[in-house]
Amino acid sequence: MSSLQLELTNSDLGPKPNMGFVAEISRRDESGKTVPGELRRVTVTTSEPTIISQINPGNWEVRVFTPQGGVVNRDVTVGEGSQERVQVDIASKRRRPVSSTFAVPRIDGGRKTRSFGQKAVFPVFVPASLQSSSVEAGSLGMHDPVWGDWRLLGEWLAHPTQPLLQESFRVAPADSGPDAPREVSAPNGFSEETRTFAVAKSRGKRRAHFVATPWKNHAEPRHALIQIVERQGGGWTSHVSVDDPLYAGLIGYLAVGAASTAVELIQSSQAQIFGDYAGAAISLDLLREKRSSPLGACAAAYALVASADRADAMPWRPWVSNLAEWFDWIPDGAIIEARCRILAARTQEDLDACRPFVLNAIARGVPSYTVGIGWLLQILVHFDEDKFIQSAIALIRLVASKLDMAEPFTTVEIE
Repeated sequence: MSSLQLELTNSDLGPKPNMGFVAEISRRDESGKTVPGELRRVTVTTSEPTIISQINPGNWEVRVFTPQGGVVNRDVTVGEGSQERVQVDIASKRRRPVSSTFAVPRIDGGRKTRSFGQKAVFPVFVPASLQSSSVEAGSLGMHDPVWGDWRLLGEWLAHPTQPLLQESFRVAPADSGPDAPREVSAPNGFSEETRTFAVAKSRGKRRAHFVATPWKNHAEPRHALIQIVERQGGGWTSHVSVDDPLYAGLIGYLAVGAASTAVELIQSSQAQIFGDYAGAAISLDLLREKRSSPLGACAAAYALVASADRADAMPWRPWVSNLAEWFDWIPDGAIIEARCRILAARTQEDLDACRPFVLNAIARGVPSYTVGIGWLLQILVHFDEDKFIQSAIALIRLVASKLDMAEPFTTVEIE
């Protein structure tokens, strides 16, 4: 028997946060068709090679499914008893930054920017050509019990010269040259319950991001990072990502609507961030343990609900309800719960019973993930005779009209 050593590289972004991907390997016969029984799907990451053992010699095709919605193919001939090395460049052709030098904050190994205690920080990377860009970060301030932060964001979109952030965090200038990060710090550390937003400004354009920090996972606390990049042909954009191998890939697939691939990544992952639950992918331990990842769990729930055929075929349904109940500072849980209830409704009476959950979804505020705004609008159209909900639709549509749909985390742009 033979084996493959599959390595993922990213020529665009250099040491970008580790990501998990779904790959498919299949042995081909002389006509180019897949040999029956010799097709596998595996999870691979950018952090280390993946060894695929116990394969037969012959001609194999490797396909890696990227979060941009593409497929990268490689052909390899495997000899008897050999281990063939296959490198696959999963670089995005849509995004090509000027600078590719990044220092990702980590607890162990790599460059450590700060501790994750009271002086926690997250980095903002700005290329030399955009050093005049300004970055502000902070919270959105007072939370409206009925409208959440929808009105606040809507007013800023209508009048962008007004300040969006009510509580500002310190953004330090780069102290080690143009490729070094600007560090954003909160005097008392970052809190999950005080959602962080950042506004990048340059050349007459503003982009406001939800920043997923602090980002928790099953193993260790991490932070998000912001990258400002220059587009080919002029202009610039900015992205928020997380330094978490499994979730970064899951979130990328979710952003392009590849829900089934995102679920497969959860199911096949060897990282054991998710446990085995009812033959699907999610363990209740993800929510119960102190080092759980509620934002990551919301991403998983979006993928699971989107890929489910019927609302009554959701063995993990009670777990989704816990997202809305236990993490009331994360709007996404309430949106996912409302969608599940709408999907399960069979009569007008069932639909009417969903209204309190829909109002709760609105009141929680702007979701962390872009997909949540689309889901919320789809939910609201079921209540076309409800005057309050119709007024909410107008406000949410204003925010949706400024969304960058290519970004996984909620991002609005004004020029």
